[in-house]
Amino acid sequence: MKTFIKNVFGFTKIEFIAIIILFSLVLIAVVFPIMKILESSNKSTFESTVKIIATKIIYEMLSNPSFDPNTINKDNMKSLINYSDDNIESIIVINDKYELVIEIQGSNKWDKYIAQIHNNTISIIEK
Repeated sequence: MKTFIKNVFGFTKIEFIAIIILFSLVLIAVVFPIMKILESSNKSTFESTVKIIATKIIYEMLSNPSFDPNTINKDNMKSLINYSDDNIESIIVINDKYELVIEIQGSNKWDKYIAQIHNNTISIIEK
């Protein structure tokens, strides 16, 4: 005669499914706040980059009187203000005697952001 030994330490199918559901709920509760934090830090990084570019443009304007910021674009940023970034899609600078307006459009990891600087106020717009 064969005798069967009952596994006392195992889980039933219902218990196993309940544990999987519980872990899924915990995972969902943790992942979404982390995604929000990552998105916020990505936006802050874009804003910091925009501030660096604006500072470099203003510095170049003050140190070199013949510098024309209206000529800056993505292709000549490296040569004019010594800054290059593959995450910048385009840059438009409008300068007249009384105001400086800069618009920067992100690409790659910043593809949904557009920054506008007007009268030292930075606005980040999400597409």
